[in-house]
Amino acid sequence: MITADWLTAGQISTGAIKADQIAGGAISADKIGVGLNSTNLLYNTDFKAGVVGDNFIAGKTVPGIHSNFSNIGDLNNHAPYIGLNQSGGTWQPIGMQSLQVSCVGSPPAGYLWDVAVSIPTQVGTWDSRMPVVGGKRYELTGYVSAHRSKAYMYVTWFDGAGTVIATSLTSANDRVMSSGGLKDWTRVGCFATAPAAACLASVTLRMEFTGEDGPYNFWSGLYFGQAKPNQAEYSDWAPGSSTVIWGDTIATGTMNANKITAGTITADRIAGGTITGDKIAGSTITGSNIQGNSIYADKIQVGGGQSLTSWMGSDTTKINGGAIEANSISVNSLKVGLRGVRTVGLDFSVDKNTRTISWTAGFILWIDDAGNNVASQVPAGTANGGATFVYVWWNKFAPNQLNAAANNWADIFADKNTVLLASYDGYAGLNVLLGGTIIDGTRINTGTITANQIAANAIQSNHIAANQITATHIGVGALTADRIGTGMMSSADIRVGSDFFVLQARPEGGWGRLFSRDNNGTLRVAVGYIGDLIGNSGGWGLAMWDAAGNALLNGTGINGGGIWARSIQAGSIAANTITANELSTGQLISQSAQIGNLVVDNLQVNNNAITQTVWGQSAGDDIYCWINIRQPNTRVEIGIYFSGTGGNGYALGTAIGALDVYRSDGPHILAGNCAYHINSTNNLVYMGPTCYVTVATVANPGVYWYRLVNSNAARASGTTFMKVTELSR
Repeated sequence: MITADWLTAGQISTGAIKADQIAGGAISADKIGVGLNSTNLLYNTDFKAGVVGDNFIAGKTVPGIHSNFSNIGDLNNHAPYIGLNQSGGTWQPIGMQSLQVSCVGSPPAGYLWDVAVSIPTQVGTWDSRMPVVGGKRYELTGYVSAHRSKAYMYVTWFDGAGTVIATSLTSANDRVMSSGGLKDWTRVGCFATAPAAACLASVTLRMEFTGEDGPYNFWSGLYFGQAKPNQAEYSDWAPGSSTVIWGDTIATGTMNANKITAGTITADRIAGGTITGDKIAGSTITGSNIQGNSIYADKIQVGGGQSLTSWMGSDTTKINGGAIEANSISVNSLKVGLRGVRTVGLDFSVDKNTRTISWTAGFILWIDDAGNNVASQVPAGTANGGATFVYVWWNKFAPNQLNAAANNWADIFADKNTVLLASYDGYAGLNVLLGGTIIDGTRINTGTITANQIAANAIQSNHIAANQITATHIGVGALTADRIGTGMMSSADIRVGSDFFVLQARPEGGWGRLFSRDNNGTLRVAVGYIGDLIGNSGGWGLAMWDAAGNALLNGTGINGGGIWARSIQAGSIAANTITANELSTGQLISQSAQIGNLVVDNLQVNNNAITQTVWGQSAGDDIYCWINIRQPNTRVEIGIYFSGTGGNGYALGTAIGALDVYRSDGPHILAGNCAYHINSTNNLVYMGPTCYVTVATVANPGVYWYRLVNSNAARASGTTFMKVTELSR
């Protein structure tokens, strides 16, 4: 006797049970292990499913791919691509497709890019982890063409809690490119025993960058499954089952159309109501495919979740020709927006400076579900969405308020109980659908209309109120003679802005002029006819007065007493025009002056003129002189003099000595020998007067000392003198 679950597949010899030994209907779907128990546990391993060009990095679905990770922080700057091969048929095995993993540029050598594969689950989702048996031996292989990079795979083992417990790596393809049939491609792989605690495993494809430009991997023929205990060769590749059958359930999305034999699905196999419009390809069902009288009104959807039967009244024949039975549509069957919603006293405006939309208090007039006219009062309010779109709406279930939020237009349109009233783009773009916009007549909000909102030539002269255009509104050069009509400026006096600036014309007298007054009303300048202003009846020219009304300039010249202090600059006086007999003053104050080659300003004297001199004298000893140098790059003259005793002679060969000058900041300014002569009668050396003069430049201002060192043998009875003079720069 064989009891339930006593006989397993391992006790049945291969080929011992034939089809004629199995009773009809005795094996149900839950007894078939297709997919989860097939040899290859991976899905879409030949990558024939999917769309070329769909990039997983860009959010597209690539069948069989779950996720990716790279330890390069800027991978997205290298145009990464994970998807079906789009680089030509050379880079996929003949009769198969391949998965292209590629990027541009030269990622640093040693960095990694992992791509995890996925499998379909029994509940219609996808997962990177698949069930395994702890302690069992598994094999993992894949065919790969590696361009300017390394390529290999690895399997990660997880325990029942989802914790990683081990990782097994395959061999690597180091920059070997492949083409042709699958047997011609480089295969990487490994055998690995699942840890005893392993319950799940995941498979990952890895690219290791070598620092070369444009790394590519092309993968195909992936394989992961149980291996025999003593197996030494990898199993031949075979595609994993794309249909997962477990119990009486086929996992959603795992059965493709190419797995179903044409013409084998008949109407009795299709559950009622399971085929909707989005499942029917356009133009594929024609009248010849529809059985007569087989489509009823309840199968025709008219929108809003309603079928055609909802349009029928008591007379079910009244549906053709647009005829709907009278009184068959009630108010509560209409969206609230279709019930003639109106507003009273509700106005919208915006403040583009604060990005705020505002509305006044008002009323919403609408028809409730019972068909009653309702006036719902709503209060004033504001909303601010920053730089995003703000939407204002009303809802019949909260009729005494308006609502506002940013970027929620989809929710408003999806709710049939709401009415969109206005939208605002965050600057000046106000779009009012129901209600008023404060923009007409005197109701234009200040600052809400800018020039780019006014159409060209839209403002005509009849739109401009009298006395509204002043001189500040007229562009420079915009008002030309051809724009002024004949007789338009006939006034004898034309005042520009006020009485401070006036143009006058007296055609009867044959003269004209312009004049200007100060803010006290005192006449200060007149140009043109000035005779009546200066007491000269024939006077023409330029006249000027001071604040007290005293004439400074008139038609006969300049009143000498009227030139005020510092009113004439040097640049206004021509060279050599002022002579001594024209200049009479008790005091001449000038910032600078030049007399011949002598130039003097308020800080220095230029062109070799002396500014200061210091000196010192000694009876033969050394001398120090201190001087304050006041300007950068100042030239300093140093003069030294020594008069040795001439009364006594010195034997030939006596060290007569020298004169040396030093400055406190280090330099040796001067070195000179003392003067002497030899008496040929007695062959003695006699000292004579010695004098040296030199000029040296001091770069930086400051107090310096100059030292004269006299090393002459006769200095004790002689006289030593030094003079230091600051010259110009």
